[in-house]
Amino acid sequence: MTTIQQAFDRFRETGCDGVLIGRGAMANPWIFRQIEDAMHGREPFQPTLDDKRAVLLEYFDMLREDMPELAAIGRMKQLAGQFTRGLQGGALFRTALYHSHSVNEILDRISEYFGAIPRAGSTSARLAHL
Repeated sequence: MTTIQQAFDRFRETGCDGVLIGRGAMANPWIFRQIEDAMHGREPFQPTLDDKRAVLLEYFDMLREDMPELAAIGRMKQLAGQFTRGLQGGALFRTALYHSHSVNEILDRISEYFGAIPRAGSTSARLAHL
């Protein structure tokens, strides 16, 4: 399940008390909060780009604490692949990240990517150097 609508469809179709989110949380870790917001009649939380950058960096920090550097880099590439689908310039960012081989390269790519998104103009041209 990856959307609020899918969760509500399951509740309505089955009468269940809960739904399984699973991998949907990889692309949208805020899905739990958004479903709860919608269930209580609130406008669902929409994460900012700063929220998204913070989650990626926090996740990478946790990975680096729990596993060897090379494994953490691989897992980070996997998460970023799912997490940035649909974001402006996401494909270019994923390509740049997949070609990164160190912690510093990963951190630099994240900083460059999220620094380029909010600016008006040709983001594609700015992201092409990644």
